[in-house]
Amino acid sequence: MAADSAHDRVVDLDSLIDGLPDSEQPAVIVPGRRVVSYRALRQMVAERSVLLADRIAPGMVVGVSVSDPAGLLAWSMAALRRGHAVYLTQPDLPASEAEGIASHERAVALVADSPAGATGELRMLAVADPVRDARPGVHFHTSGTSGVRKAAIHEARALAAEVAAVLRRVGYRPGVRVLCAAPLPHAYGFVMGGLAVLAAGASAVVSRPLTWRQFGACLAQWSPEAVVAVPALYDLWAAGAPAPSAVEPPRLCVSAGAPLAAETAARFAASWGRAISQQYGSSECGAVSIDLDASPDARCVGAPYPGVTVTAGTADAPAAVVVRSDHAASGYVGAAQLSLPVDPFTRDGVLTGDLGWLDGQGRLHLTGRVTDVINVHGRKADPYEIEAVIRRADGVGEAAVIGVDAAGGDQWIAAFVTASRASSGSLSEAGLFEHCARSLAPHQLPRRFIVLAEIPRTPTGKPRQAELMELARTAAPGGGPS
Repeated sequence: MAADSAHDRVVDLDSLIDGLPDSEQPAVIVPGRRVVSYRALRQMVAERSVLLADRIAPGMVVGVSVSDPAGLLAWSMAALRRGHAVYLTQPDLPASEAEGIASHERAVALVADSPAGATGELRMLAVADPVRDARPGVHFHTSGTSGVRKAAIHEARALAAEVAAVLRRVGYRPGVRVLCAAPLPHAYGFVMGGLAVLAAGASAVVSRPLTWRQFGACLAQWSPEAVVAVPALYDLWAAGAPAPSAVEPPRLCVSAGAPLAAETAARFAASWGRAISQQYGSSECGAVSIDLDASPDARCVGAPYPGVTVTAGTADAPAAVVVRSDHAASGYVGAAQLSLPVDPFTRDGVLTGDLGWLDGQGRLHLTGRVTDVINVHGRKADPYEIEAVIRRADGVGEAAVIGVDAAGGDQWIAAFVTASRASSGSLSEAGLFEHCARSLAPHQLPRRFIVLAEIPRTPTGKPRQAELMELARTAAPGGGPS
């Protein structure tokens, strides 16, 4: 099957699932654990479909939380084939969080790891008022600071449209391997590193190398054509590389899930000889755009995918980014959007919360978050601009900046930093203040620099805003300039 025709058979998810090749070609490779052929994956889907049919009526919600990537994909596809809505979670969630999600979903069953193996067993859940009319699809739980539990509903038709769009733009080819290092339970990993790979007849190598040596060993063993990963991993891999003759770098390296720092992109390109293509998307929108040309501008996230229309501002006047898409979510589970200060699902499209502009080639450039702009004495400070300046300081590895509420609707700026791996000394607040004062206006200067061993992040690499806010509130807005 040629890449040009791969998307043509993704008319719907049923055709994708039923059309999996009946062959011994690897479908899912888990290095060091096992290789699952397409024939075996088909059998896994068929067996799990029977188990679901025997115990659960269509239209109900089923959770999938298993360690084994092949098991996660097989159970998800079986549940979709049986007419269920599926929600995906990480298997290492605290019990209270897992129970809270199941309750929010009003799910009747959960597939979880079993003592006998990690491919998952079906467990019925005690729920007083289960959902009985859910449309087939996948619910992706998304992080945020609103305090409202949110799970974006991607109906089966939208997932199929997104898979087709990815295949049209990215061009996975049958028989090649794609390294999926992004979390499979999240929208980016599930579609880009899972469903789209299978729809193309390629092989998903599901692994998360944590050092550049492990990354190089994975490339040497499996020779993936593409890599699907998050910025934090590219930053780890950029620390070094084997001799150029030892490893053939992938054709395509995709980064999504969080903003990609220009410094990370430059170091990775220098080490591995490949530029990173930044993808823009969200749990609410799915894949929005991708920069296949790997622009040196870290805020350029490329042209929209097929079926996606983006509205934004101009270079001189960035505006809120609004996305209309064939594969956007239809809303949140339980209509949670109605509990938010602003409903992101509007008649004009999905409000992403980002600010941006479109250039003459139709490429989207992001300039910040609508809600992240910090109000300091009535003047606006962009946290991304401040982070970029901090990262240029000697000895700094990572940086994250937030605005902390103060009296009278004002805010002060807190900066969190980690030491770089190459740093031999300690970071001092005085030195960081001095560095930032050379490039930032007074209202942009952080009042506190808080040094951490590591910045707490979500599985996709975004800073955990609630944890940072708690740390900032316990630290007085100290000796920095006001």
